[in-house]
Amino acid sequence: MLYEDLAYAKCVVYRFLKNGLSENQHCIIATHGDTHLVKQEMVRFGIDVSKFERRDLLHVLQIRDPAEHPKGLQAGIDQIIEAFLSTGISSPYRITAAEDPFVRDLSTTEGFSAELQIEEMWKNALAGSTEGFGRLGEGLVLCPYSLGEISSHRRRDLLEENAFAFHDGMIYLPQQCGTGLASRI
Repeated sequence: MLYEDLAYAKCVVYRFLKNGLSENQHCIIATHGDTHLVKQEMVRFGIDVSKFERRDLLHVLQIRDPAEHPKGLQAGIDQIIEAFLSTGISSPYRITAAEDPFVRDLSTTEGFSAELQIEEMWKNALAGSTEGFGRLGEGLVLCPYSLGEISSHRRRDLLEENAFAFHDGMIYLPQQCGTGLASRI
């Protein structure tokens, strides 16, 4: 999902989770920030966080940027996978992020490359791999990207190399709430 307005993007993210929870799917929302604040936003959006946490269907996890792991990107990714697995997640599931993709800073070449590597790992996992993210089984993943934080030449890379190679669909959210474009790739 490519967005220009964070508030509008959060509406889509929370609707994605709310729909999964209404179908008794395991849902994880990852954040680099304060999990309590994310839960408060979810409550304001109409998600009964306490109810779904008690039923072990909703998990709000604080994660580290895997690119900042002292042992490297792969160790950081493995740490996130273990955090997801520790929730008892099972298929079908929904996973998304509250405000950022896994890598916090996409403005740098290193950060952008690391995010593309993670996206490729997700695609491999969803294609049937039993390693890495594939250990999670089958589910839906919503990857939010702020267009304001991605330079114009990297946007082209993201769309041409990443979106079409690694995703089954694309959602574009412009600044104006109520408009947008969803496309199956």
